[in-house]
Amino acid sequence: HCTSRVEIKGRAGINVAWDWVEVPSQLMENWTWEKEALDLFAHHYQTGEPFPEDLLDRMLKARRFMNGWGQMRQLSFATLDLALHRTYQGEAPVMDFARRQLRPFAPNERFVERHLLPSFGHLFAGGYASAYYSYLWSESLEADVFSRFLSEGVLERNAGRQYLNTILSQGDRTDPEQLFRDFMGRDPDPKALIARNLGPPPEPAEVA
Repeated sequence: HCTSRVEIKGRAGINVAWDWVEVPSQLMENWTWEKEALDLFAHHYQTGEPFPEDLLDRMLKARRFMNGWGQMRQLSFATLDLALHRTYQGEAPVMDFARRQLRPFAPNERFVERHLLPSFGHLFAGGYASAYYSYLWSESLEADVFSRFLSEGVLERNAGRQYLNTILSQGDRTDPEQLFRDFMGRDPDPKALIARNLGPPPEPAEVA
């Protein structure tokens, strides 16, 4: 909100395309995983010692542990949300319909028996009805945006200033696709999300 530089208040801040709205907030989370950024503020409250590097390494490994399941979980939520809003006509009990939508994302049948449909508040509450996919879509975009900071330096001032000028300050002045291109100089690449959340494929095991 503080960085918006648009003439119409209703087009500032988070008043942007819904599959773009989560990009700035999710992008900021990346710096909490970078030692350079943590060293600026993460110190022991008594001794002043910096955040332990070995602890950060373990946290990064834990972040990726079974994260493929986390990605599938988000995909299943988004698929179910869209299916209920676009195709469900009451032709079958809604719980049965939900199970059919979730089954392709589950490792076995037991996983679809206990699903969150009765407590899935995003389905019809707030602005995420039929738009839950925007979480993962925005995550794909912000992971790609952050790849530039990883390349140029996570605290690189020029990249930060350009991000402010080309994205944060623009609100809904221009289509998100153009704002992304203005900052990155190209179209989005989903490989950035895969690299960050899942990492490179493991090396093949050596045969004794």
